[in-house]
Amino acid sequence: MASMDKQAGNKKTKTVAPDRLRQRTADDQNVGTALRAAYQQAVDEKVPSEMLDLLSKLN
Repeated sequence: MASMDKQAGNKKTKTVAPDRLRQRTADDQNVGTALRAAYQQAVDEKVPSEMLDLLSKLN
């Protein structure tokens, strides 16, 4: 057993209960959905006319 601890760098691994894995997956899906919604909202925003005027002056 001691040789296995040395090989693993004395790291203890924690097992995760199957219910917790299901919860993590649901949480990940919720975060993913929220991030996609926030990204889409930013993409759909109109560019302010002041910004377009400034950009046109760069040409």
